[in-house]
Amino acid sequence: MCSALESGCARDTIYFDDYSVVDHNGASWAWQFPGAAFVSDANARNPKVLFGQPGDYQAIMSLSTPQGVFTDTLSIRIKNDCTADSIPGIAARLGGNDNEGYVALPALGVATNHLTITAWVKPDGEQPDYSPVYMHDGESAGFNFLPGNNQLGYHWPAGAWWWESGLFVPSGEWSHVAMVVEPSGVTLYLNGIASKHNFVAAPVDFSSAARLGNYKGWGGRYMKGDLDEICVYNRALTQEEIREKMHLRKIPGEETDMLAYYQFNEPDGNRVFDRLGSKHGSLTGSASRIASTVAIGPGVSARNFADSPGATIFPGTGMTMKFADLAPIPTQEICVTRINLLPDVSPAGDTVSRSYWVARHFSDNTWVQGLLEISLDQIGLAPANQPAGAYKLWHRAPNGEGPVWAQIDSAATVTSGSDGSVTFFNTQSDFGQFILTLPKDSLLTGVDHPDIVDGKSPEVRVYPNVVASGGKVSVYTENLPGSLVFRLFDAKGNQIKRLLFEESTSFDIGVLSAGAYFYRVESEQWMTVGVLLVEQ
Repeated sequence: MCSALESGCARDTIYFDDYSVVDHNGASWAWQFPGAAFVSDANARNPKVLFGQPGDYQAIMSLSTPQGVFTDTLSIRIKNDCTADSIPGIAARLGGNDNEGYVALPALGVATNHLTITAWVKPDGEQPDYSPVYMHDGESAGFNFLPGNNQLGYHWPAGAWWWESGLFVPSGEWSHVAMVVEPSGVTLYLNGIASKHNFVAAPVDFSSAARLGNYKGWGGRYMKGDLDEICVYNRALTQEEIREKMHLRKIPGEETDMLAYYQFNEPDGNRVFDRLGSKHGSLTGSASRIASTVAIGPGVSARNFADSPGATIFPGTGMTMKFADLAPIPTQEICVTRINLLPDVSPAGDTVSRSYWVARHFSDNTWVQGLLEISLDQIGLAPANQPAGAYKLWHRAPNGEGPVWAQIDSAATVTSGSDGSVTFFNTQSDFGQFILTLPKDSLLTGVDHPDIVDGKSPEVRVYPNVVASGGKVSVYTENLPGSLVFRLFDAKGNQIKRLLFEESTSFDIGVLSAGAYFYRVESEQWMTVGVLLVEQ
């Protein structure tokens, strides 16, 4: 017998035991696990095994007793569903006090007063008093919503659960929140803005389980809203790190002292994979999944302060700002993140840039004061025969979602080429998300590394194309290893289909009106788009 004949995570330990209906007195065991990465003891009755890689395996037991030798074989399948995704994908939805649910998490297994927990949250209305984002079931340690107006608070031994941070999480929109613990106190963050309570914070032993969205199983303290991208670190992240990591998906192997990472991107079931290790959680009660619209993805972030005269450069992001001399300009730090994916919904246009940008100013002033010029480079193909004015700049709020893009400018200059650039003059805008619509001749190409496997370029085939309404479509790829995402959009940019797959997949198109639909296929390092034609 084993704990699982099929596991969705190659990092999981599988537990074996022998329950043969024989006399075990004087018995001995010899186990074989061909291809396993680790076996605790091949001669124990109950070995623990880590297979380490996805695949089909065998567990072969040989039981020797005074009555004879008995053998048995089990077939084990190990899948690779717990690797970190590069896309927002799916979020968790919690029902509040009227429809109780939460995400159950196992013990962190550390005793520490150097801790960071970050999350994206979208409260649905005013939250129940002291309903948490994250809360430890043992000693009270975590952060939550204080009574009234969704103000962030915290629990920590010797701290002050009544302390008011002055950070109010808006209802009905995504916000990035964080709790950072260090020996000198607790700092809470809302969208990169900090508020610290100074006290002597002693270590907490996180040997008990924890919950997302509920306080220790108490009634009346259930969060109502959505959660995504939960990260736990065994260290205190700096303010700079909080701001730079906010809109970027995490690469666990590159994170220092990360303890757990939850993305909720499992397509079904209650299990919530830890994308770093094996601290898997579960959706409990009414907790469910919904499509995530958080502005995160692979990319790069850079911080700077507005400078005048001259260029304010955000290295690696492709964004440069120029501000007017002798005019009011932003005084607080600016952080720009280039996200190398398309957003949840794109603005109408022939096609869009292969990335979008989030520019944040960490103050109450959202207006980009004194902005003379904004330049964007590495936008993809910029044909020489297209006028600059064909390139349109669109904007929505920093944490915006949905079809709320507003066109704010047309380009003044364009540098043509396979990876062109555009410049906009005298753009009047708030800080926020920015994306380009491009002329119809501009084709979206690879995001980071177009040569994925042994120097071979990725290929994507979607067929049949044209397809009859109600028919079936197949997607076939080459040289694109790992997890892939297929998205289908209508002419207004609304996502109508999303599939997670590897190598190939197929799906029923459903009853769609005749016309042109847009698709995109994404891997962690590459993305392409195309048009799917549907006929009656």
